[in-house]
Amino acid sequence: MKPFQKTKYFVFGSVVAVMAIPLVIKAADTIPLSFNKGDIISASVFNALLANVNNVVSGFKTGADIAGTWACTTYSARTGCITGFVGTGGGVLSYKTQNITFSCNSGACTATASSFYPGSCQGGGSLSQPYELNGNIMASGWGIYGVQKLSPTKFVWQINSSLPQMEYVICNQNNAVPSAVNNLTATVNSGSVVLVWTDTNADQTGYIVQRSSDGGNTWTTISTISSAGTMTYTDTGLSSGSYQYQVIATNSNGNSIGSSVVPATI
Repeated sequence: MKPFQKTKYFVFGSVVAVMAIPLVIKAADTIPLSFNKGDIISASVFNALLANVNNVVSGFKTGADIAGTWACTTYSARTGCITGFVGTGGGVLSYKTQNITFSCNSGACTATASSFYPGSCQGGGSLSQPYELNGNIMASGWGIYGVQKLSPTKFVWQINSSLPQMEYVICNQNNAVPSAVNNLTATVNSGSVVLVWTDTNADQTGYIVQRSSDGGNTWTTISTISSAGTMTYTDTGLSSGSYQYQVIATNSNGNSIGSSVVPATI
């Protein structure tokens, strides 16, 4: 299918899809950590959680909101897809992932990719298209598409390359901060506190361990751990008193929100 032919199908098919299929925001997908009974939630963590929820509910405001490189997976139920599409095992659905870079300069935004058009499984060449983004709508030279924001680092891009079939693209931001640390525990041992946590992230490079001695009003960084494989820390030489601890995952893109807070009394 030639590019100018794709434009015609994208415009008509996408407008129909936007009107026919409401996009539902899944706020639950934005919660970056879980809590156990008895966990303490600090004001900073609670505020970060509310900010994430509000971020998703409000959707994208401009094209600059998705500036960066995203790993975008195109899902298709078509036959005859180009080389590289992998079946999911059920004999109906196949998919392929590629990096797409969204960039903006003085309000003018462009999406670029090297291998194939997102939303098509039958080729079409490399991508270089201007785009605009407003709420749940993306517009470009192809037409108008629905966008569902699942979290600050994940969105679904609904693209129709021809009727009656549709393709969906799920994009995950490559340059995202890690998710929050879970299951932090603190064990008191004489004048020290042993902290242990679990982390299933694949993109963290280390951790920041913080302690508070005033009920979580202020936090002091007591250790910066540069190894993602180290998930324990012992705080020694403590005076008698009550303390609180939280751990923050980190990578080259920034820091996660804090973990749930654990208390310890010496």
